Amino acid sequence: MATERRQPREIDGKGKTVRELLAGRKYSIDYYQREYKWQTKQVAELIGDLSAKFLESYEPGHERDAVAEYGHYFLGSIIISDKDGRKFIIDGQQRLTTLTLLLLYLQHQLQDGEQRGQLAELIFSQKFGKRSFNLDIEERTACMDALYSGREFVSSSRTTRQNRSRIFSPVTPTSMSPSRPRCETPRSRTSPTG
Repeated sequence: MATERRQPREIDGKGKTVRELLAGRKYSIDYYQREYKWQTKQVAELIGDLSAKFLESYEPGHERDAVAEYGHYFLGSIIISDKDGRKFIIDGQQRLTTLTLLLLYLQHQLQDGEQRGQLAELIFSQKFGKRSFNLDIEERTACMDALYSGREFVSSSRTTRQNRSRIFSPVTPTSMSPSRPRCETPRSRTSPTG
């Protein structure tokens, strides 16, 4: 009886930019992963950390392209597994989901079509006229589409409506003000991380 030889698993520990991580990529979440749990506290901490890192380098006279030379922010480890040609998030789902929600919010704030398009590349890709989000999670697609399009999401199932509302309520254009980002979400009994 011949034994099948398994290919060694590859570990890539390189730092990546948000663009390298999200542009043209598709990530799924395996069945055993918990749902999105971040609340106002975690989202506000991430926004605060990103802002602080940006402000370490920012000077009012800087041209926009100076940002390329600003210090990098370490988002934390994102662990991805490649299974049957699909990429599954093992660790970092909370951060990637929040980052995608922040990108959705920022895209709604932009007036310039070119800038909106650059952010759209980080949120979804289009193939044959069909939109596919970077977080390719079937249960979230209708809600993500509504958020992207600026429409209210309504589900026929009360449970689904509550879950999706909780999943995507931390960051929406109506829950954050441009001057001071804040989020409105229900309280959770757990203290999620990730």
